[in-house]
Amino acid sequence: VENSIIVNILRQDEEGNYKSIGVDTSIEENDIVQELFWNMARNYNEIKEGGDLARELDVTLSLHAPYYMDLLNGGEMADRSLNHLRWSLIIARGMAASRVITHTGFYAQTKKESLDNAVKVYSQLSKEFSPEKGFPYIGVEASGKEEIFGTVADLTGLSQESNKH
Repeated sequence: VENSIIVNILRQDEEGNYKSIGVDTSIEENDIVQELFWNMARNYNEIKEGGDLARELDVTLSLHAPYYMDLLNGGEMADRSLNHLRWSLIIARGMAASRVITHTGFYAQTKKESLDNAVKVYSQLSKEFSPEKGFPYIGVEASGKEEIFGTVADLTGLSQESNKH
């Protein structure tokens, strides 16, 4: 679809439930297409042109996911945050950005449980949106606030545990 930014395709499974099949799949009849409307670009061609211009000017691109993220506490907010991060990765790939930077959000329960959950979330995202598939690396930003995941210990633990997956 030339004049849109498609960020997800949903297809029915055998039980009739719609499941994400990603954006690198051909659209079929009865698929549901999720489209992003963005004031910076109307389609993937414009996103690519922005990346091309940056490279012509010798600028290395990174993209920052939305500031407010809550990936650790489950529920609708976590689902929305995860979608925003996915969409950021898709757009960054279109621009050939090297990284997507994100916050993780508030601690869920204990710091240990939060770290375990963060490892699970980021490991799954890194498999789904891997650099081998042309996606940028995910960079987790330090928070600087006691109630938000992102201390030096959090980020060190996340790095060490994620490398095991």
